[in-house]
Amino acid sequence: MLYSAISLAIIAVLTAGTFGLVRLPLIRRLNIPDVAFFLTVGVGADFVAHALGFHPARILAPIAQPNLLSGAAALIILYGGAELTHEVMRIIWRPVLSLATAGVMLSAGILGLLTWILGIAHMSLFVALLLGAVLAGTDPAVLVSLLDQVPLNERVREMLIAESALNDPMSAMIATTMIAFMVAQTHHHGSVATSVLDTGIQIVAALVVGVIAGWFARRMRAQIASVTVRTIGLFALISAVSWGLHASPFLSAFVAGLIAQPLDQHVHPRHQPDSANASLVRPRNPRFARWNAFRMQRPESLQRVDLRILHGLLFVDRSYIFLLLGLSFPTHESLQAVLLAVAVAALLVVVARPLSVAGAKLVAGRTVSRHEAAFMACNRQTGVIPALFAADLTELHVPHAAFISLSVTITVIMTSVLLLPLFRPLARAFKLLLEGPPA
Repeated sequence: MLYSAISLAIIAVLTAGTFGLVRLPLIRRLNIPDVAFFLTVGVGADFVAHALGFHPARILAPIAQPNLLSGAAALIILYGGAELTHEVMRIIWRPVLSLATAGVMLSAGILGLLTWILGIAHMSLFVALLLGAVLAGTDPAVLVSLLDQVPLNERVREMLIAESALNDPMSAMIATTMIAFMVAQTHHHGSVATSVLDTGIQIVAALVVGVIAGWFARRMRAQIASVTVRTIGLFALISAVSWGLHASPFLSAFVAGLIAQPLDQHVHPRHQPDSANASLVRPRNPRFARWNAFRMQRPESLQRVDLRILHGLLFVDRSYIFLLLGLSFPTHESLQAVLLAVAVAALLVVVARPLSVAGAKLVAGRTVSRHEAAFMACNRQTGVIPALFAADLTELHVPHAAFISLSVTITVIMTSVLLLPLFRPLARAFKLLLEGPPA
């Protein structure tokens, strides 16, 4: 109990400090995303704590549980899915599908082969391919946070969010299959087919949970005026059901957000309901008539306060995730191991990601422009989801699990702290920025 209180106090102090830091005029002019500051502050605090003889991993253990981190990431993914539009998704489904399937397999294969050929950490080919599978998925939690601050055009914005949400189940299926095969070969128990079937069932369950929860949220839109209450309620429903069914909370959250959008029609005019679905926002039950009248007459000031509360919760959510990732930096690792992990991250960003996007573009054809493909090849974020997978490998005592975890941590820092500040300049260079703020 004491450690939990201390952990929350540490995160609260660091969040408050970062909140003030990112609002300094000089920092705001630099257009650096807040998640980059969270990671930087977390890593810095980790070094200071170790220098003073403290061990942040032990102190923060009560609030750094995988289930808590998964839930925090799912809330951001839910919000990101609700930001998408059905009209654009009907246009970009082909490139999104190719990036989430062919792109993931190419990225995992290329990174694994290069790691094995170069003899990094003396891994076998199988373990190197497992490393590639873990790092193949991008992180929607990072992208959703970033795209709230960078006004990309709708097509590229939604392509990035949808791809990052959908490629995690694919990378998870590849990695889970390889782990099952490794366990079956080593311990002579378990079945690859059973593992693949279990993963497939979890994906189907996540899709079903997302569809039902999203449909329910749309039906309740007229009865619950507050976007904050509606979002948190939907998130709680998804988390509880996904946990009970052992389904992926990330895929469930994305699908639910996509179906439930818009979370608040007053905030996103592009989502205004047409006559075909107008019944979804007008309660048919006369018992709700008085409540609906109050809802429709809500002052704009209350709507703005409601939206600020939601954005504040998302800010705290992001700070929790990325401060913990920064505070988990492996300061005890040798310099050689860190440099090898940096090499893996560089191979992913410089070689595997661009080649996988190029291969996915061949599959998608002309539905992706050269500027869009080039921009997506230059941007590749890793975050909490691969980190959670790496933690599972450590618990399973997979060979080289410690190095895989270190590689994930280094990749998170490189792609978030070093690459995120380049996101806006690259979008401007490829002429993908909107003139105004995102809708």
